[in-house]
Amino acid sequence: MFKLPNKPFHTIQKFLIEHRPLVFRYLVKKIKFAIQHDVTRVELFELPNSQTTRHVAVVKEIDYEKVLQQAMDVCSEVEDYETAANARNTIRLYREKHITKLLNEIDTEE
Repeated sequence: MFKLPNKPFHTIQKFLIEHRPLVFRYLVKKIKFAIQHDVTRVELFELPNSQTTRHVAVVKEIDYEKVLQQAMDVCSEVEDYETAANARNTIRLYREKHITKLLNEIDTEE
């Protein structure tokens, strides 16, 4: 997780929009790690705020596939085919682990 500089939110928002391929490349890497290590949420970055409050942008496990699909789409548009392929492969990994988990639960019930 990286900490964003203490800038107005619209500046951060502008950065995230202007650098979407870079942001999605980071997301794919973080989500892939989370899937491989059975982490249920990914902390992406800490948003600047007062010293007493901590705001962190996260992606929950339930949203992994949707975010990876968005990464695949955005990276394909800008011809970053390597990241698009990584996103596609990470979706496959997610589905395989999810199916395996469901099958294990069925075996446990029997």
